[in-house]
Amino acid sequence: MEYLYDKGLLAAGQYFVVGVILDQYDSQLPETYLKGVFDNNSIPKLQEAFKSYVGVVIAPPAYPQYNNFTAKVNKYLTLPPFNIRNSLDSIGKMKTIRAEAAYLYDAVYAYAKALDEALRLGEDPLSGSVIINHIKQTTYTSAMGYMVHIDTNGDAEGNYTLIAHKRIENNTDGYGLVPVGIFQLNETLTSALPSLKLLPNESIPWIGDGPPIAEPKCGFRGENCIVIVEECKPSIEIDADLSLLLTKGRITSPIITAVLCSS
Repeated sequence: MEYLYDKGLLAAGQYFVVGVILDQYDSQLPETYLKGVFDNNSIPKLQEAFKSYVGVVIAPPAYPQYNNFTAKVNKYLTLPPFNIRNSLDSIGKMKTIRAEAAYLYDAVYAYAKALDEALRLGEDPLSGSVIINHIKQTTYTSAMGYMVHIDTNGDAEGNYTLIAHKRIENNTDGYGLVPVGIFQLNETLTSALPSLKLLPNESIPWIGDGPPIAEPKCGFRGENCIVIVEECKPSIEIDADLSLLLTKGRITSPIITAVLCSS
């Protein structure tokens, strides 16, 4: 982003960058992406550069639901058979529970729910086909705090959030990369691809009048504005009206083919 900014490519809103952040996004610290690695202060150049950036991140935990899950995990870790002492308990803190623990909990929950349904219906609980059929096309509340959809293949919908450079309320740094939209499957689970839904009262703060066009009018290398002029014999004269239009620049079509010779 700094390189693009230094080259002046982000000033007029002609370009923007779509990034994918693989680390777990922390919605409580959205300003960290605009700070240096060893500097806790906001960097002005990054503030300007990231005005032309939108990022796709794994959906952050939903609070306070995820706090409840964290508290339960910390409690059960201290009980048999784990008996793991919480060294932070003396200062009133809990161990941080990684998102992977929530994903594992979700997987066990989905299996247990399917197994319970199979047993109640008198079906074979050892049949993988039976279990997976009870998992397909279902929804459940994840330990992360948001709803998860299971498609017709038994795959969980990826929960992703769109973040953009916006002002942070009640924050001295002013700006950060904050959620502006989410990707969701439709309610009937018939579509294989999720769609982007902007959050209430949110928008993408484009520079200028809107998002950049997908391709310049003449193409990236001028390939859409080629002027073809055939070589003429000395005896062929250019029509006066056509010559006037060409010299005055009044032909505005993106692709101009000027055939100046007769066969």
